[in-house]
Amino acid sequence: MVEPGTGRLKALGVSKRFGAGKRRTTINLAADSAHGGGSGVSAGSTFKVFTLLAALDQGVPVSTNINSPQTMGISGYQPCKYTGMFGGKKYNNEMLGGGSWPSVSNAGDSEAGNFNLKTGTWHSVNTFYAQLEKRVGVCNAIKMAEKFGMRRADGNALAPIPSQVLGTNEIDMVHLAAAYAGLAARGKYCAPISVTEVVDGAGKKLKLPKQDCHQAVDEPIADKVNSILKGVLTKGTAKGRSIGRPAAGKTGTCEEHSCAVFAGHTPNLAAATAYWDYRGPVQYKVYGVFGADTPGAMWQQSMQNALAGKPAPEFAQPTEDFGDTTTVPKVKGLPLAAAKAKLQGADLQVKVSPRPVEADQPKGTVAATSPDAGTETAPGTTVIIYLSSGKKRDDHGGDKPDDGGWPPWGGD
Repeated sequence: MVEPGTGRLKALGVSKRFGAGKRRTTINLAADSAHGGGSGVSAGSTFKVFTLLAALDQGVPVSTNINSPQTMGISGYQPCKYTGMFGGKKYNNEMLGGGSWPSVSNAGDSEAGNFNLKTGTWHSVNTFYAQLEKRVGVCNAIKMAEKFGMRRADGNALAPIPSQVLGTNEIDMVHLAAAYAGLAARGKYCAPISVTEVVDGAGKKLKLPKQDCHQAVDEPIADKVNSILKGVLTKGTAKGRSIGRPAAGKTGTCEEHSCAVFAGHTPNLAAATAYWDYRGPVQYKVYGVFGADTPGAMWQQSMQNALAGKPAPEFAQPTEDFGDTTTVPKVKGLPLAAAKAKLQGADLQVKVSPRPVEADQPKGTVAATSPDAGTETAPGTTVIIYLSSGKKRDDHGGDKPDDGGWPPWGGD
């Protein structure tokens, strides 16, 4: 746990008993190797936030729509100069990470379709982010992560390879919590510190090393990312992990669900949690774990306890126009005039299907819309209204319109 705006380490918890007997690890697993930790753990999709930040910083509109299939290959990534060790090889200012990504897949079939910066983040869509990363540039995404203090836990620089957006760099939880604390502090990153005062034997305070605190991104960009990450807890992969106060976060799941991470924050506290076998997730897999379950539960419970009785401030609202989406309002059951007014008030265009459809709603009222209510879409999108014929629908073969796509029943 790290305090936004100061970088102060507020809490750190590691390990449990393992194996036979009462053995416990002596490795500071939450820290990097320079502070007694190990080689770290895959960041998973918690790292997508840096590509999101880079996209907004470059002016990519939130409403940008990208078709994201279940599995795809992508080429055309530009390489970056890199110095350090990666994959057992030493690089010295050499080009790394360009070319293609032969195959990237989503976690499930339901994650295929069209997504924007909001929905792609809420549902953590891998193929969406792989394509967004290509637009903003791998190097730019890496530079953004570095602005928020991120390095690999072994001390080397982040490897600028395309798969970094899915968290293939192994990092530590202290620095991940500090990065999310930077978001909570409206883009002001402060390096994590655990020592706040040193006094010698004579009672004299010693001078501490200068701490790195800087504005990593403009406040409005951080504010917008916070507003998007709030939806992860209410509409996305971490739905059900809310803590009873304004909060934002991001899940992260490793390859083949062998480990998982969760990072999240309120305006006054940030925390990151991980669940994995430190001997090596590849050799000792923790099968079936997701970022929202074990790590999410640890984050949820510890944040609730740590913040009990503390103020519950709201995040600052973005003051700039980021080309946001609009939400299709619920108009099912409304008369046509009222439905059109409500949709147009949400900055949407309206088209009425010429053929009434069988539905449970009274004749002449709205039976359904396409897109459905609650859909995040670009302003100006045309919404098709389907009016009810007054006859109850026949789930086993009633007439269905062919003039714009039939929405599944139950949609609004």
